[in-house]
Amino acid sequence: VDQSTEQSQAKAKKETYTYIDLFKYKSLRNLTIIISVLFFLNNSLYFGTTFAVPYLSSIPTVYLTVALSISEGAGALFAAYIYPLTKRKTLTIACHIVCILACIPFLFIEVPKDCPTPGLCWQAWTQIILVSIVRITVLLTTTLFFIYCNEVYPTPVRSIGNGFTNIISRLGPAIVPLYVHFSADAGINPIFMFGLAIAPALIPCFFMKETKNLPLPDEIEEKKAPAVSFDKDDSTISWQSTEKVTE
Repeated sequence: VDQSTEQSQAKAKKETYTYIDLFKYKSLRNLTIIISVLFFLNNSLYFGTTFAVPYLSSIPTVYLTVALSISEGAGALFAAYIYPLTKRKTLTIACHIVCILACIPFLFIEVPKDCPTPGLCWQAWTQIILVSIVRITVLLTTTLFFIYCNEVYPTPVRSIGNGFTNIISRLGPAIVPLYVHFSADAGINPIFMFGLAIAPALIPCFFMKETKNLPLPDEIEEKKAPAVSFDKDDSTISWQSTEKVTE
């Protein structure tokens, strides 16, 4: 049995996996789709808050730039504190809900043209605070996905899964400028439109696997070997398979 186990492990080490394998096996396929969708939308919103700054024309750019910089630093510090304490799935859902709620008011709160500068008015300060909250929550989830990918993907495809989901996430910023221009031409605040776009991401959040404090998976679920148990009375070996050996 030991020899058979060693042979299976050696065979697994020799196997080469590609991006195709991320969709070949059901467990990897579902996982890859969920992470790709979440990564794509969150990365789009992360860069979208920057692209949307010029369209908040009633607010001086320096105020928004300083607010985004402060929220970036605050989010990074908060992430270092909260990641070890919070479950991945719970934090992702909470951040998405807060982000969506922070984007909705941009549809109703408009900065009046007679808003005094540089003193600003309450509408301007409200938008600055809300866009900072959006930036912090998106920073938390986007950074969390880098950790989550390493925790949820099995060892043989961990680097491939990381690479593929990162490629998908980079497609978001590529289309963000078009989305911002479309929102501005339609007379709708781009931040609100981003919140509207990210709302469907709540659905795949509920299908995430929890990985906090769990051991890293060593093998793809469909390729796990059946468990072996020994009967001490008659020295027989019984095989108990709880996983599918083939797709």
